[in-house]
Amino acid sequence: MAEVDVGELPEGTKRCIACGEPIRMIAKRCIHCTSDQDPVRQRLGFSTNLMSMSVALISVLGVVVPILIESATRDDSHLIFSLQHATEVELFVIVSNQGREPGTVSVGTLQVKGGKSVQIRSSERSPVEIIDPKKSTLLHFHKFVFDGKRVTADFNFDAPKDQPCILSIHVTSFRGERSTLAVERPCGDFAPFVKPI
Repeated sequence: MAEVDVGELPEGTKRCIACGEPIRMIAKRCIHCTSDQDPVRQRLGFSTNLMSMSVALISVLGVVVPILIESATRDDSHLIFSLQHATEVELFVIVSNQGREPGTVSVGTLQVKGGKSVQIRSSERSPVEIIDPKKSTLLHFHKFVFDGKRVTADFNFDAPKDQPCILSIHVTSFRGERSTLAVERPCGDFAPFVKPI
């Protein structure tokens, strides 16, 4: 073990707070034992090694956590929809796929709650629309079947404007699971597609 000089200190020097050896007055680190001379920093014990390890850990977590979340997410489609606009002959609906696989939208139904309903289908050539993952598509639906009979797009479907109407869209997930998405609003929100009475 090294002996500590306990004699008089030369001018402009001080003793190291860890080993007691003389060091320059303005020194922030001891040249003998490399300990920090700032009492606050010494009590915290926060070294540059710990700081760099913390930064590295945060960097690795920033990359790994999103990968773990994605790997835990099911490989399937997740479709949602929102009514955008209505004309006399068409409903404009935006359908979004928040999943990782494509899904499909087929027909739908517009029903006066507790009463009559009209089936609607896509105005495109294909009766089924594919919605790609992480994409949204604006679909146009027109009146198709009422009371078991095929009707034209300008068929007169009426309801009291304050009466609730339910718009349902039939979807199929990538795994083949069929479900119905629905939204309930006052029938007046679907005007002029639904004629107010």
